[in-house]
Amino acid sequence: MAIVFNLDKLKQVEAQLKKEVSVKVGVLGSKNNRTQTSNYSYDNAGVGLKHEFGKFAPEIGKRMPIRSFLRMPLQTRYKKTLESKNWFSKDEFEKFIDPNENIKFYRKFGTIAQRIIDDAFKTSGFGTWKLSRMEFKKVHQTLVESNQLRRAITFEVIRK
Repeated sequence: MAIVFNLDKLKQVEAQLKKEVSVKVGVLGSKNNRTQTSNYSYDNAGVGLKHEFGKFAPEIGKRMPIRSFLRMPLQTRYKKTLESKNWFSKDEFEKFIDPNENIKFYRKFGTIAQRIIDDAFKTSGFGTWKLSRMEFKKVHQTLVESNQLRRAITFEVIRK
């Protein structure tokens, strides 16, 4: 008597993984989308870089504190969010091996990442961002003055 395993689904998963599809999340838009701060003008990626890594800001003559709006939110909340939404369930995982649903599956990953980042903006980095020097601010909220950077966060599904 022989035991036979049907590995067709596993082979489909392997084939999908070999396609090397990824989701890129961040400030992916046009560099023409600029922010004016006193006498300096920066594209959104430049503003984001300063906040994400805490760069020197010549307009205030000081080093800006780190206010990670990409790395920290995704590192601390992404996996928990996927688990809470049952993303590792059999039904959701089977969408991954369906070629017709594959891109939709990856788009969901991007949409969830975008929502987590938006939640970080709404909550001042889940309460972790250092306060801004409010004399330069109109709204008196850290990293959300014009919402231009926040609106610049997008995602893209990339097939290699």
